[in-house]
Amino acid sequence: MRRNRFLFAAALALAATSAGVAQAQMPVVSTDFTLQDMSRLPTNWTLNGYARLELNTVSATPLVDLGITNNEGNNASAVWTNDTFMLPSFTMWADVNIDFHPHTTALAGVDMTCPADGFAMAFAATTDQYSLGGGGGSIGLYGSDDIPQFIAAEVNTWYGNDLDDTSTCTTGKNVTFEFTNADSNTGNGRSMGGDTNAGGAYIGQVTAPDALQKMGLVNGGWFRYQWDVDSTAGTMDLYLTGLQDSNKAIQNMKVNSVKFAASAPKLMFKGRFGLTAGTGGGTQGTHVAQVVVVSPAVAPGTALPAAGTTTGATTAGTTTGTTTGGTTTGATTAGTTTAGTTAGTTTAGTTTGTTTGGTTAGTTAGTTTAGTTTAGTTTGTTTASTTAGTTTAGTTTGTTAAGTTTGATTAGTTTDGATTAGTTTA
Repeated sequence: MRRNRFLFAAALALAATSAGVAQAQMPVVSTDFTLQDMSRLPTNWTLNGYARLELNTVSATPLVDLGITNNEGNNASAVWTNDTFMLPSFTMWADVNIDFHPHTTALAGVDMTCPADGFAMAFAATTDQYSLGGGGGSIGLYGSDDIPQFIAAEVNTWYGNDLDDTSTCTTGKNVTFEFTNADSNTGNGRSMGGDTNAGGAYIGQVTAPDALQKMGLVNGGWFRYQWDVDSTAGTMDLYLTGLQDSNKAIQNMKVNSVKFAASAPKLMFKGRFGLTAGTGGGTQGTHVAQVVVVSPAVAPGTALPAAGTTTGATTAGTTTGTTTGGTTTGATTAGTTTAGTTAGTTTAGTTTGTTTGGTTAGTTAGTTTAGTTTAGTTTGTTTASTTAGTTTAGTTTGTTAAGTTTGATTAGTTTDGATTAGTTTA
C-alpha cells in the first residue's frame, strides 16, 4: 500500500491584534487545505496512503484542495492531526466534495456505474499520526492494529452496504449515514450490527433523504459536514449544509443522531482528529477544503470561528502559561499553538500573555504611553502605575505559526521573535 509523505515547513508571519471580537469557543483545530489562508496552512497534519494536496478539478474554486481518494480503485487514505486531544465535547466541521468520475485506465474492472466506498470524520486513539486502515469498505479507518479505538461519523456511498437496495445504485438509495464507536471489546472491523448499547460499526445507519440522493451528495458540489460529540450526554449528531448555489437549499439538515447507553464504549479518550476514505472495485473522489474543530460542541448553524482572533477558555489538552517573577512563559504541548508563546519580561509592570486561537495578546498591568504597535512589534514606555488596564498601543504580541512562538521584551519594548512552523509529514 502506497504512502505519500509531504513535508510542509514554513515560517508564517502573523500580525496579531488584541482588538478582535471574542467568540464563544476556541478553535482546537483550524486548517485551510486550499492554501488561501496563510495563517491556517496544513503544517500540523500527516497525510497517509493516497492522500495528497491536489489541483481541484471538480469545481471552479478553490484552486487546491486535499484529495483523500482520487477516483481510482483500491485506495486507502487517512490524514491525522499531529497533536492529540482529550475533550469532553466537540464540534468538527469539514468542507467536503464527493465526485464520481472513475479512471478506467487505472484498474481493470472498475465499476463505471456506481460510486464506492465512502469517507469518515474520525477521532481515534492511533499509535501515531502515520496510522492507516484498509482500503475498500474499510475506508482507510478499519482493520488496523494501529487504530484500536475510535469514534466516527461516516458517509457510505457503496450500494452493497446500504439499507434499501443492495443490488444497484440506480434507485438512489446507496448513500447512507452511520456512526461508529469502537474499542478493543467491539473490535476494529467494519461489520454491520453495531448498536448504541455495545458499540461497534454502522450504528444508527440511515438512508440519506431524497433531497440529498436526487440533488446529489455525490457530484453535488461542496457540502459542510458538522459532527457533534458530547461524551457527557453520550450523543453524536451529524448535520449537512450546502455551500454552493446548486445545493444551498440544504442548510443545517440533521441527517443522523444517536444516544449511547452507559454500557457503550466511552466517547472521551485521548486521540487525534482525522479524515479517512477508501475505494475498492468501485471508486470516488473525496476532496477536502478545510477542517475546523471547537470545544465544547456548538449548535448547528454556528459560524466557524476565525483563526487567530478567538478568545475563550482553555480546553483540555492545552497549556496556558505560567507567570514567574513578572515573566510569562508558555509551553507548547505536542506542537499545539495554544500557549507556546513567551511574552518576555517587562520592567516596571507585569505582562501576562493569553493565547487565543494562535494569537498572544499581552495585558500590561500599568499605563502605557507613547506605545506604537506595528505588525507584531510593540514599542512604548511602560510606567510604574498600578492601574490595571488592557494595553492597546502597548500590547505584547507574538507571531504564531502552528508551532512555537518566542518573543523577548526588554525595558517595555517587545520585539517579535522568530517563528518556527510545525513540521507535517505526509
